Amino acid sequence: MARTKIAEILWDRVPTSQARASFRQAFHELSSSLGPHTGELISGDVHTLQLRPELCWIDALAVLHHEPSSGFLFSDLVELCI
Repeated sequence: MARTKIAEILWDRVPTSQARASFRQAFHELSSSLGPHTGELISGDVHTLQLRPELCWIDALAVLHHEPSSGFLFSDLVELCI
């Protein structure tokens, strides 16, 4: 996805230049937190980024792919998110 699009979605109530600056700061903090795993989990170039969801736990995907017969309870998800 285009970096500018990500910034517009996440910071839709501020001017574009401020949204882009906020995105750069947030991505820098995320990259610092992920350390050496950043390159494994996120790919891209100066214009785009792509998350490799198969290597990440994404709460929304867990909820969407929830199968009642799996024994997984939504309360389990809450515990994982705390």
